[in-house]
Amino acid sequence: FKLKTKEDLIGVYSTFLKNTEYWFHADGTPNSDYFSDICCPLCQAEDSKPFLVIDNFNYDKCMNCGSVYTRPHLKNNVLTDLYSNGAYQAYQENLVNKGKKIRSTILEERKFQQIKEVIGCKTVSILDVGGGTATFLNICKNNGWNVQGVDATKSSNKYASENYNILVQEKQFSEIKF
Repeated sequence: FKLKTKEDLIGVYSTFLKNTEYWFHADGTPNSDYFSDICCPLCQAEDSKPFLVIDNFNYDKCMNCGSVYTRPHLKNNVLTDLYSNGAYQAYQENLVNKGKKIRSTILEERKFQQIKEVIGCKTVSILDVGGGTATFLNICKNNGWNVQGVDATKSSNKYASENYNILVQEKQFSEIKF
């Protein structure tokens, strides 16, 4: 596989930082103007406990239904702005899509192994919300897991369908009916 040039990486990373730096305070903690401390998105229960941290994302486990979700969570309007201003598309097109092999063979495989170890089950059903082009879901699918995805970007969903034969619903998580 071909790695991205240093200039490509710096350019995309700089654009992403410019579009997201105001989400955090100077000490790196999430700014409540952009993040909300949500209850369980599936059952709405408020009782959860910290479960695991993967690549600096904190995940809580709902004590009522057992689902695992990111907490705190970006507010919907923040995600909508990120998708509409082009920062997310640039990240997807310039790094994620072009670096598919390194993502799937190193990063997503590592994430899969971490989750598999924590969950301790052989067969799992997983809903990946905001999973982009579904490289992670493809690893899960190839390991026998039942997969579903949701992402707000059309280009990501098209990529997932064409490259992995995985249907990723094009919508915000809040639009899903359970």
